[in-house]
Amino acid sequence: MHGPQGPSASSSLEARMLFAVSPARPLGRRKRRLEKKGQWALSPARKASAAAERGHRQEPEAPRIQRSTLGVAMPVHNEENRRSVTLSSSLAIKAKAMPVHYDKSTLVSALSYRRDLYQLIVLLLADEKVADHEQFKELSKVHHETEVNRLLILIATATRQFLDLKSSSVSKERCGQYWPAYPGQAKDLLFRQACNSIIHAVEIIPHDLNTGFHEGTILIRGRPRKPLANSQPTRAELDFDGFAKCCYRLSNEFE
Repeated sequence: MHGPQGPSASSSLEARMLFAVSPARPLGRRKRRLEKKGQWALSPARKASAAAERGHRQEPEAPRIQRSTLGVAMPVHNEENRRSVTLSSSLAIKAKAMPVHYDKSTLVSALSYRRDLYQLIVLLLADEKVADHEQFKELSKVHHETEVNRLLILIATATRQFLDLKSSSVSKERCGQYWPAYPGQAKDLLFRQACNSIIHAVEIIPHDLNTGFHEGTILIRGRPRKPLANSQPTRAELDFDGFAKCCYRLSNEFE
């Protein structure tokens, strides 16, 4: 038998004695044992004091975390951040409540599409004249082919977006020749397929290989359609005049 001080009285007395110990002193096995029993709860102030006396660096308190309605954890450091969290949460609630109306016509601007087409036409038609100019031939040598390729890829990408938004008879217009495996049997290059060839091209040559100037045809070299060792690459010869006319006709449908 235990005396007037039973097990519970002994434990509480032991806990009171440990609380009276200075935080600077190591508490050792007693503290760990009482932590397991749930009888030891050191306050944040005592933890900070003990760490300071032991010479340990006290880490700054982690910012409080507030979750938005989208389930994203966002730290709240001050009132300004709290306001922004509240605002983003309210916008998220409105976005969930509102029906989605997707205005597809705003993805591509017909005006900027025509502007890029005009710039490309001017670059190709004025190629020889600028290249022969005494003062500007160096500019043509450095920038001409890069600018033609950039505008051609830009126009082809925008054209694909137009054709995906709305079916058009222009997509089946012929604008050159296409070889699924070059050399081999050629077939008609349709407008939509021409855009795909431009976007996925390995090399685009806007000038004639003999004269060095644009002669109306753009050579487009592509990768093999099948990733095999003996596969032949694709090739397209783009009739730029027909391609540009198809682009202009397509832009009229999105005014």
